[in-house]
Amino acid sequence: MKKRSLTSNEGSPLTNTLPNNGKKLKANFKNESPHLLNFLATLNKLVTGQTNNNDMTVMEYAEELHNYYESIIACMPNNVYWLDRNCVLLGGNDNLARMFGLKSRSGLVGLTYEQMTKYANWTEGQGEIFKQAEIDVMTTGMPRFNVEEPPVVIDGKTRYYISSKVALYNTKREIIGIVGISTDITERKQAEIALKEAKEKAETANKAKTEFLENMRHDIRTPLIGITGFANIIGDEVKDPKIKEYVDNLTASSNASVCVSGFETKSGIKSIMKLSHNSLPL
Repeated sequence: MKKRSLTSNEGSPLTNTLPNNGKKLKANFKNESPHLLNFLATLNKLVTGQTNNNDMTVMEYAEELHNYYESIIACMPNNVYWLDRNCVLLGGNDNLARMFGLKSRSGLVGLTYEQMTKYANWTEGQGEIFKQAEIDVMTTGMPRFNVEEPPVVIDGKTRYYISSKVALYNTKREIIGIVGISTDITERKQAEIALKEAKEKAETANKAKTEFLENMRHDIRTPLIGITGFANIIGDEVKDPKIKEYVDNLTASSNASVCVSGFETKSGIKSIMKLSHNSLPL
């Protein structure tokens, strides 16, 4: 997958998102209140568990908290992302950036579904399917959990994902976007496909075996019955005791062959089939 080249302005990730790299905001904090700094120091310790130098500025505290949450999101497993009401990507984790062929997750910010389709090499119409699912969740407010998505091709390999999507609310309980997580289930899916193929092959082999036994029943039974019938006729006509003994032996052997083969009755073939399935009690 082609890597997208990224460019960034100087400054921190937080100030880069502000006009003039946050210079105006920094100016507003020139005369920073000690109470505000103490509050931020306490908040920072509560959130991150770290105690920082007392000479940090308000902007530095903001950056510290921002970077802390960014680091958590970055290392999350699976694909994590969030979008605004217009389905524009506002951020995501490192896994998602790699899937799109980006060098950094900062390149995710601002991507539309048209751009995501291009970077991920989704098939025609696939991006629209994903986008519509996001819109449905934001429109209804109903979450969507553990839904298997259409397979996608990444670096020439088919990948399978299940995803969960939840509407994102502001303090007024207004939907302002959506948060999503997708989990790669390719290995599990491949195992399921392999198991299904093995089952189909076993069923095909079993069907062929059943057909073979049916044919064998006919091929063995027919000549044996013929031999037994002619032997009985000969036995009724001959008077020589020696020949009659031969005929009796032939008749007994033929009948025994039919009985041993299990084909002397209509249920004989069924018994053979049960035996082949290890379900016939011995």
